[in-house]
Amino acid sequence: MKNLNNQPNQNELKEIENLFNSNELDILEKKTRKLIDKYPKTSILYNILGVVLQKKNNFDEAILNLKKAINLQPNFDLAHNNLGNILKNTGKFEEAVNCYREALKINPNYAEAYSNLGNALTEIGKIEEAIVNHQKALKLNPNHAVFYTNLCTTLVEQEKYEEAILNHKLALKFNPKFAEAYSNLGNALTEIGKIEEAIV
Repeated sequence: MKNLNNQPNQNELKEIENLFNSNELDILEKKTRKLIDKYPKTSILYNILGVVLQKKNNFDEAILNLKKAINLQPNFDLAHNNLGNILKNTGKFEEAVNCYREALKINPNYAEAYSNLGNALTEIGKIEEAIVNHQKALKLNPNHAVFYTNLCTTLVEQEKYEEAILNHKLALKFNPKFAEAYSNLGNALTEIGKIEEAIV
């Protein structure tokens, strides 16, 4: 039964959160759709469903749900960022940039959105601006390994290999099990002829 004003209760949201954290995507999708039927005006549910559908590579429906979340709550920074992620992953980089900028207009302290914006700007060749945004992400969250790796990707585009190596090492300091950072560090070391170290 639809209830246009009510919101999901704490238990309902907790169940959704637990399913999300345990990556039970099929059950999560089913439960979230049921809750949307019950509470069709709850933006967070459309946001969650959008992310689940993205993880299941159902990009078109994911985009629709994130847009519904934003229509219901235009200042929903998380939904703007998530929509940007799907657009970036499907090669719509300019649109993704706009989504990240919107998220940051709403929340200027959204570190992840700065890093994502940096990635999207790198894709369209705006390298200097990309680096500025990666640095903003790191200023807000200097212990986030992925942010260092994202910055490195942009630095490599400028052939700043020494600087990239430094940042890859910082990523690994914060997450010693970060496989992608080891791989990228190896590539950067290869570029400057440190082959033995790269192989390690």
